[in-house]
Amino acid sequence: MGTRAFKGLLHSEGVFRWYITEAIDRMVNDGILYTEWRTMLSDKAIPTDDGLGTLDLTAQMSIIDEIATQKKSLWGKRFPFGVKMISCAPRSIPLDEMEKQLNTCIDLKRRFPHLICGKSDQQLDTTSKTPEELPG
Repeated sequence: MGTRAFKGLLHSEGVFRWYITEAIDRMVNDGILYTEWRTMLSDKAIPTDDGLGTLDLTAQMSIIDEIATQKKSLWGKRFPFGVKMISCAPRSIPLDEMEKQLNTCIDLKRRFPHLICGKSDQQLDTTSKTPEELPG
């Protein structure tokens, strides 16, 4: 329930940008050198400020990357390691949805190798496909 409430608070491009900026600034001011954020906190699509489009996870990662790069340049040694993202999914999704989520994670890792640091889920078991067996 908390995740849904959190998502609702960030459900626009401007607020998403503001939140990422504020989160990084507060972390630096609190002496935190590195953070890992989970994509599950992001919506699959956030409305753009003009209301005519949406920002998918790739666009959201671009915004996070842009802001983290700016902040790393601004804060220097006070923010030496930046932000890393962990792609994650709910534990209870069906296997076919998990495969889609894994493919999304792989795509994001290819586009943002410096930003995506892992995939978190507890749904996969020994009968699941290996990464080589997944489509894409």
